[in-house]
Order: sequence, then C-alpha cells, then structure tokens
Amino acid sequence: MYDFLVKKGLTMAFIVGTIITVIFLVIAVSGINSAGLAGVDLTERKADIPSMNFFNFGLWAAIILTLVCFGLLLLFILVDIGKFPKQMGRAILAVVALIVVFVGLTMSSTAEAGPLWDRLYNNPDFAFTPSVSKFISGGLKTTGILTVLAVLIMIGAEIRNSFK
Repeated sequence: MYDFLVKKGLTMAFIVGTIITVIFLVIAVSGINSAGLAGVDLTERKADIPSMNFFNFGLWAAIILTLVCFGLLLLFILVDIGKFPKQMGRAILAVVALIVVFVGLTMSSTAEAGPLWDRLYNNPDFAFTPSVSKFISGGLKTTGILTVLAVLIMIGAEIRNSFK
C-alpha cells in the first residue's frame, strides 16, 4: 500500500479532488440558480439559510477528506517512526516551524473591517468575531506561503533533475 501511494498517490488525490470539486460546483451552482439566489447577499437572507442544503455535499466531502487525510497522516507517521527514527527529528522540527509561522501570521493579522464585516461581527447567529477573522487570515497566509514554497521546490527539483 505504501509503495502504491508513493507512486500513484498524488495522481489519485488530484483526480479525486477534481471529481469532488466538479460535483460540488454542479450541485452548488444549480442549487443557487434554482433557488433564485444568484448574486444575492446571503447574509441578508437569514431565513433561507436552513433550507440551503446544496452546500452540504462540499462541506461533508471536506470533512470526510480531512479525516481520511489525518488518519493516513497518523498511520504513515507511525510507519516512518518505525522505519526512520533518526529522521523524525527533522520532521518534528518542520511541523513546529509551521505551527510557529501560523501563530505568528495569525497574531500579526488584522481583523477585516467594513460594512459587511460589521454586520457579521454584530450578528449573534453567525458567531463571527474579529479573532475568527484573524485566524482565517493567518490560515490563508500560511497556505499561500506553503503554496509558493511547493511551487519553488517543484521548479527546483525539475531543474535539478534535468541536469542529472
């Protein structure tokens, strides 16, 4: 299983992610259009929100995929600890560095401001606070940094492999 996932895991993840994204977009867009909500500010349609079940597939797919990925992560961490105990120090250091970067970006982020944000902050039904806004901003910035690093590493690896 481990060798199969090493060889085909990225391709499988990309295909599964693409299929789930397309299914979600078809369900969400057709649901929004059939409900007559295209272009409508959903924060002003609070009474309609409980009946908007066309986002449920995407939410549940994200929850299930997150749990599956977390479970596989724990499984492969345990496998790697057994196979490569000396290299786990670097992996743990990388995870700690990622957490430090996330916390730093979250603490340095400012809460969003504006009329829409004021409505969200002051609406008890949404439970949206400035600290939640900062947390989301920190997560988005961390994701952006990781994306840029991944692209740079891929480019560097391809350049290095072209000279081998």
